[in-house]
Amino acid sequence: MPLTMDRAGAGVRCAVYQSQSLPNIYVVVPAQIDPRAIAAIARSYGPFTKQKEIEIAPGSQLIGASADEVLRNIHLVGYHIQGVEIRAHVSEVASAVAGGLLGAAIGAGPLGAIVGAALGAVLAAQNNKKGSQS
Repeated sequence: MPLTMDRAGAGVRCAVYQSQSLPNIYVVVPAQIDPRAIAAIARSYGPFTKQKEIEIAPGSQLIGASADEVLRNIHLVGYHIQGVEIRAHVSEVASAVAGGLLGAAIGAGPLGAIVGAALGAVLAAQNNKKGSQS
């Protein structure tokens, strides 16, 4: 399907669908796409739910995607698949405080609070290190 702009450089009206079985997968298609095309894509990614329609112009700002890449993929294959990665960052300070409070709450005394704080900080640091390597 050739990519056409609504007005000179104005952009393409696109529909954004979210996979129901893989909630971090979105497909972006021209808004006027034949519903059978979405059904064909759904064979690989599960059924989709339409989330919204947006105007995408070359160089425009999108959250988590490059407008130029989205438009290029739509031009080449008729759609763009976007995976969203969600990462959790655990605060080492908050984990240390929580570990200390837990140690004190279970009656382990000041030494238990210190050990709990140290373990909380170490576990948070390990979690954050593991998350940054993926």
